[in-house]
Amino acid sequence: MTATGGNAIVSRKMGAGESQEAKEDFTLLIITGAAIGFLILLCGTIWIDPIIYALGASDLLFPYCKGYLMTLLLFVPANVLQTLFSNLFVTAGKPGFGFGLSVLAGVANIILDYIFIALCNLDIQGAALGTGFGYPFPTVVGPIYFARSKGTLSFTKPELKWAVIKESCFNGSSEMVGQLATAITTFLFNNTMMDLLGEDGVAAITIIIYA
Repeated sequence: MTATGGNAIVSRKMGAGESQEAKEDFTLLIITGAAIGFLILLCGTIWIDPIIYALGASDLLFPYCKGYLMTLLLFVPANVLQTLFSNLFVTAGKPGFGFGLSVLAGVANIILDYIFIALCNLDIQGAALGTGFGYPFPTVVGPIYFARSKGTLSFTKPELKWAVIKESCFNGSSEMVGQLATAITTFLFNNTMMDLLGEDGVAAITIIIYA
């Protein structure tokens, strides 16, 4: 939501020649995204048990869900920033750079999954670590690039403009609904398969959805 909506605001101001305001809004959006990520991490950690049960986990699945989610929650801020930077690289005129980092993160996920699960025997936590350690590539490279950038976008001292944050959320609300629709559909699939076939059904539908 903030990545797509904020990207539109920054692009508009860049097109209008308001480069300093564009940089300020860009920096504000990055800080806002990081704050949202840490808020999700905090709330998810505090209420992890009721969240897992509310999503329909059985007693058999609960320890697997908790092991996976607890590990993956640590990487939520990096995940949020990855999404922001991937969008804003396009605005900065570096779409290929952002694409390359996303591909690198995906390849790292595949390789690290094998290392953590097959070689290190970390089971479900290994799967979460493999996914989580894929996020930091754009998250680490993004701040380095924009801190040193002499181009159209770079970090600067931001101003707290609630109107910019509000407009970003409004502009990106359709993308948020699209993401939520996918999540809700997966949730309904999981619950339906749990009712019909139990844990084996959830495993089967998970493989089908990922495929």
